[in-house]
Amino acid sequence: MYPLPHYHRLIIDSEFNQHKVLKLIYAHNRDHHVQLFYQNHRKTTDIYIIDERGCLYHQSTAMEKNNTHLNHFILFLDSVVSRLSFSNQFNAYIDSSTDDLLLDSTVALYDLESLDNMAEELQLEVFEIEKQGG
Repeated sequence: MYPLPHYHRLIIDSEFNQHKVLKLIYAHNRDHHVQLFYQNHRKTTDIYIIDERGCLYHQSTAMEKNNTHLNHFILFLDSVVSRLSFSNQFNAYIDSSTDDLLLDSTVALYDLESLDNMAEELQLEVFEIEKQGG
């Protein structure tokens, strides 16, 4: 299986009722967002992560007090999102520059501040899934 080259929106058939959580998750999925969804059960927690291209990762883990296991995922994803955002912005800067740009001391710090306007920044979102009505 190959990684997706860009964002693909997944639309789940309205007749698919076997896994309502997937329908809920993908209803909230957006381009340029890395999303972590979690659902606590009595002894386990289901963790769903959708990356910026719409790919899904799922893991079921033992539930920990105060959801401390989620902090590891959030810290990791936050660092990945930050790295990818900077990389995307830097690549956009290089692509928009002249071909003879040399990566040396000629790239000043004030140039790095302008990177924010050249590429959309990835965002990390965290959601808790709760059952309603019992």
